[in-house]
Amino acid sequence: MKKYIFISIILALTHLHSIAQTAVELLTRYAVNVYQFENIYPQEKVFLQFDNTSYFTGETLFFKAYVVNASNLRLTPSKVLYVELLSPDGVILKQEKLKITEGQADGSIELMDNSTRQARELRGVMNYPSGYYEVRAYTANMLNFNYNTLFSRILAVYERPETDGDYYTNSPSIQIRKSSVDQKRPQTAILQNLNVEFYPEGGHLIVGKPCNVAFKATTDNGMGVFVSGKLTDTDILFETVHDGMGSFVYTPDGKRQSAEFIFNNKTFKFDLPNSEYSGCIINVEDERDVNFKVEILSTPDFRADTLGLTLTCRGELIYFDTLTLYNLKALKTIPIYKAPEGVCRLNLFNRDGAIICSRSIYNNSKSTIPQLTVKPNKSHYGPFEKIELEFSLKEGMGIPFKDRFCLSVRDSRLSIPEHYDDLRTAMLLSSDLKGLIYKPEYYFESDNENRAAALDLLMLVQGWDRYEWSKMAGVSEFKEVHRMEDSIMFNGWILSPLTKKPMEGVKVLAAVVPPDKTKTERFTCITDKNGYFGLNISDFEGEAYVTINTGTKRKKLTATNARIKLERSLTPPARALETSETLFCDFQKTGIDNTMVANIIKPKIYNEGDEENYLLPEVEVKGERIFIDYYTFKAYDVNSDVEVEMDGGEYTTDVLGYLIDKGYAVSLRGEINGRHVLWLIRNKNGLYSSRNRQSPLSIDTKNIESLMVFDNPMGLGAVMAISPSYSDLFNNADKNYGFGNPEMISFSNDLGYDQLFDDSNYPISSFHSIRIDYPGENSAGWIQNFMVVDIMMKDNKDQSSRKELLNIGKRITTLKGYSDSHEFYNPTYPEGPVMGDVDYRRTLYWNPNVITDQMGRAKVEFYNNSFSTEFNAVGTGITKSGTPYIMNVNF
Repeated sequence: MKKYIFISIILALTHLHSIAQTAVELLTRYAVNVYQFENIYPQEKVFLQFDNTSYFTGETLFFKAYVVNASNLRLTPSKVLYVELLSPDGVILKQEKLKITEGQADGSIELMDNSTRQARELRGVMNYPSGYYEVRAYTANMLNFNYNTLFSRILAVYERPETDGDYYTNSPSIQIRKSSVDQKRPQTAILQNLNVEFYPEGGHLIVGKPCNVAFKATTDNGMGVFVSGKLTDTDILFETVHDGMGSFVYTPDGKRQSAEFIFNNKTFKFDLPNSEYSGCIINVEDERDVNFKVEILSTPDFRADTLGLTLTCRGELIYFDTLTLYNLKALKTIPIYKAPEGVCRLNLFNRDGAIICSRSIYNNSKSTIPQLTVKPNKSHYGPFEKIELEFSLKEGMGIPFKDRFCLSVRDSRLSIPEHYDDLRTAMLLSSDLKGLIYKPEYYFESDNENRAAALDLLMLVQGWDRYEWSKMAGVSEFKEVHRMEDSIMFNGWILSPLTKKPMEGVKVLAAVVPPDKTKTERFTCITDKNGYFGLNISDFEGEAYVTINTGTKRKKLTATNARIKLERSLTPPARALETSETLFCDFQKTGIDNTMVANIIKPKIYNEGDEENYLLPEVEVKGERIFIDYYTFKAYDVNSDVEVEMDGGEYTTDVLGYLIDKGYAVSLRGEINGRHVLWLIRNKNGLYSSRNRQSPLSIDTKNIESLMVFDNPMGLGAVMAISPSYSDLFNNADKNYGFGNPEMISFSNDLGYDQLFDDSNYPISSFHSIRIDYPGENSAGWIQNFMVVDIMMKDNKDQSSRKELLNIGKRITTLKGYSDSHEFYNPTYPEGPVMGDVDYRRTLYWNPNVITDQMGRAKVEFYNNSFSTEFNAVGTGITKSGTPYIMNVNF
């Protein structure tokens, strides 16, 4: 195919007369740039296969990752994969760093908050609450391109049943909790009862030119629905073909045109896009996997123009030619019988490299797909009984071969039907289209006219130029910000502390101490013209210490002439959720014909203001440093947040500024979000409070003599007073470097603070009121509505000096190595059921690396739980040649 490309380019250059030569040279240059871009800057795809389709609070989710080159779906040079768990509000809760071996990796994430020592001491390890969580995965190289290319999946995490294993009598629920601060996701667009969007083929409506116009109709839940209708004041009728999609042919006359849609016996009216008086339209006919026949029609101002036409598949150039619109019309036949299967992009462009019109097409090649089959040793299984499965893996021609695949076996009655894509549909279809695709396997189920028509409508409605033509063609600049990681890397930039401009020629000295402290690695490198430096570090697990010093060849740099910015600070933002994504977890609303499961799993949504609604406080963090208490109070790990700030080359200010950055309306009058504040300052040994509750501790503050906290849950009149100094906390920035070096800030938005204890081990139960004593006689006041802020300070030995804090040319930080995956719990019952034993596993077997022998055979053994009688086995794999295959069967 690549040989064919160059032949086409040579013919285009040699068979055109001299008048068009300049245009052809320009057009050819763009095509050559596209061809070379994929080789120089290969893009990647990631897909995660999970052990189950949904989870309960406190469970561990297991996953297998496939990381491939986007163009040919083969091995990629990247060796480091990042997998992140994001809260419903878009906060990064955990990040796993995995080593990619032969394009694959596997790992796990616990759905519980075990992040900070302080949090564990205050209230122990807590499960993350129920909700719709996002798992996303990417390599550093993928961050050079559109963030929409990252793998992202929304998973339902249900409330754990009150009684273990009670999955049947009570439907699991999901409680949606919103937070007034720290919302990281962009707002989702509010949909109407009926929404219709139009997609002219090629992207434009041109006056006087017949155009195929596709449309998609959705309701307020974002799901496609059946509609029928007509163009206003015409006899052009239409109706949906599949999943709310349909089309009609329309010739614009320059006037504003609308369409009427009938839905639920009501008529809705929508305007079509404005038509244009100049441009081209493109019509494509698929000759059943042999050729694409392309017809181009233009307006008179394009007469005799020479244009370029390219066809790419997953970013790889597979066809290029030029054409001249002498008669305002051109026909091209593009052979595709040797092109790879997948979403192709057709682009018509001018000598300036500007796209005139484009559209997506699916090339459904006749490539053979490996077949993975399973044979159980019995037709049914009892509780705790041994299950044996034999697998056979064969190529499309029936030839067995050796490979490794991922296998999950689970209770089919407790599994949500997977409306998301699988490995095959993800690699070939959905990852190259925009938005969610409902049940994408439909487009691969059969090879008939109805499926082909629906698939082409999908190309028109959800087609997307993922591969950014302008950058690939060299029209706009492409900047490679992130290196492709072939090992653990530590990269960054040295910037001017004042202007933040790159500093070239700066010597960077670094030392990396691994967790076992066996061998310290030392590095010396010089920054390039962009101020960039990069270190390749030997593999390790856990967390290593890193020390960075900046200097010149002559002398060490001082604190005032270097600013260190680390590449890891450039994390992708949280994306907006589509309305339909949560419905993929709700059987009742998606209309799935599965009565038993529909009765088992039914999300229950509590909106703000409901009786059982709780505030969901969250923080913006990376790795395992965050702490979230979703019911009583929230805590910020200031140490780690400071690390994040410094990673970005920024430096912190004060506690007020810190809280304002977190999203709180903080006033100097001692209020946060309009509520009075009680500040508790404590050290590693607990609160600065009284050992004898009848002898309260009083610390003078500016204009306040003491704060009397009346803790009276039992009506006993017990009093405890705590009075930290506002001035010490906020105003002595020089002494305490703004933050005062706190390790953690936590506070409650409720009047209850049940988890805290004073030095005498009495719980501080419910703060009912505060008495404020001012200097002078009879100067006291009462506050009934307040917020508690508790600050744990660092030990004195851990406090940084002012000199150290101002020495920004030196950095001491940590670097996370590869994550250690949890072992899947797989109990055995060789003697059969044991009286009193219970086993409520929903995933019965998980093995990310089942390996077949030379005859394509593999065998696995495991034991049933206490109650499962119907099972679902899912296997996924991808060959070295880049052909994905799947197995999804019930037994």
